[in-house]
Amino acid sequence: MSPTNDAASLDDVLVGEAVLGVYRQMFAALARDSGAVVDDPEMVDVAETLLAAFADAGEEGLSREQMRYVCRHHPAEVFENRLRVLKGLGAIREVFPKPNQLRYRASFTSVVGLMFIRRMMLDGGQSEMHRLLALEQLNVADPRMTAEQARAGAEGWRARSGCGASSWSR
Repeated sequence: MSPTNDAASLDDVLVGEAVLGVYRQMFAALARDSGAVVDDPEMVDVAETLLAAFADAGEEGLSREQMRYVCRHHPAEVFENRLRVLKGLGAIREVFPKPNQLRYRASFTSVVGLMFIRRMMLDGGQSEMHRLLALEQLNVADPRMTAEQARAGAEGWRARSGCGASSWSR
């Protein structure tokens, strides 16, 4: 959404809601309750803006002033809230933990997480899952595959999906 426009277009609202919808789905398993994920696209934009700035900054990281500068088009209270949350969750960390820290770095995990979410926004995530399942089906259907290889493939899927053994035995 364009923070300088008072009246957002319908397209802006729809794009913002689509982004939030994917975030809600991505982090539903980690949420304490349904209100735990942000419900304002501007908050997502602040996080994305900051993490993009950290990617551009490289190893040097950013100072607090630089972070505020890249988010200057957002109200100060929105920026401060997002920065507090991102620091609290470890997405942004001090380069050297000490009082009056001057430099910060972004967590690689947070940057990759946003990249993954953006990729899911482009192809829906469903097609990615179906491609992987189709590849696995081709592997299983291969007459050269042994029972041991099939078992190892199933174990790999279980590990990647985060399902426990009890989920697979049902």
